[in-house]
Amino acid sequence: MKKHLTGVLALLLTLSLLPIQHASAKEAGPWTDQTLIAHAMGGISGETLTNSYEAFLINYEKGHRLFEVDLNLTSDGQLAARHDWLRYLSDRLQPTLPDNLKDGPVTLAEFKRHKILNKYTPLDLDLLLQLLEQYPDAYLVTDTKSEDPQVVQKQFQLIVQKAKAVNPALLERIVPELYEIDMINQVKQIYDFPNYLFSIYMTSYSEKEIISLVKKNNIKAVAMPVERATSTMIGGLSNLGVPVYVHTVNELKEIKKLKKIGVHGFYTDFLTYREVAPDSAAAKTQTAVKAASAAPAGDQTSGVVQAGEKPAAGAPKETLMQKLASLVIQVFEK
Repeated sequence: MKKHLTGVLALLLTLSLLPIQHASAKEAGPWTDQTLIAHAMGGISGETLTNSYEAFLINYEKGHRLFEVDLNLTSDGQLAARHDWLRYLSDRLQPTLPDNLKDGPVTLAEFKRHKILNKYTPLDLDLLLQLLEQYPDAYLVTDTKSEDPQVVQKQFQLIVQKAKAVNPALLERIVPELYEIDMINQVKQIYDFPNYLFSIYMTSYSEKEIISLVKKNNIKAVAMPVERATSTMIGGLSNLGVPVYVHTVNELKEIKKLKKIGVHGFYTDFLTYREVAPDSAAAKTQTAVKAASAAPAGDQTSGVVQAGEKPAAGAPKETLMQKLASLVIQVFEK
């Protein structure tokens, strides 16, 4: 079936150019309702950190609605979905890059020219904004990596300018992951995002300092590595009504342990709502979408609400893009 991949992806890209409805966060619901964050767009076929188009499609179908994406500046000042520009990642994810380009930023055109793992589509900011338009219940968490004020300025000016050009409402579903109070203040000067995530993986603040900063600056959500998720830290933030997301967790046993001390959500590569929270609305949505996509190809009524019927509770109306995502799953996951 993999021989049909090129045609499927070509159709997906063609559909991405069709007129689409503008979307807002009202259709998505509060982002903190989501307790799982698909790390680097989520894992695909056992691979991590791809930040790829196909990873988004597959993990959306699995029930994810909150997607973390790594963003770094290219050598020509654009934003590419890439964790970093070091050689180890070039060798693993984009081995077809010329050897002399594997040690640093490349142009956006060069980045997009080389498939991830020789088969997946690299994402840039333009394609990410298209995904937000096509999937009005999805959110993006941006991990932009840098604390350098000049880099931060370029990154977030690009995000805001391009989002406004496509549809200003998309900014309601972009959740910047910010690493310092000064960075939060700088980004607010560029654009006062209604949602953001204070991420402490780059800081050395003590637990007491973190809790104090969160309270003083009216921060609504915090992210941290597993090793910093102590009962005193989580308890202090919970007392402020602040949800905590921990990264990156791929074992159910660890999630159960962290839930006991009050952790709200988890970045994950591979876990789904059906595994983590089988009784949740997200898990039921995943089951409904999966059942619709598994219907025989010749069944033209699959997923279609007939006259006099009501949609299944919690199940979204399956779009053509989602049906095509099912084909991508068949190509990559079977």
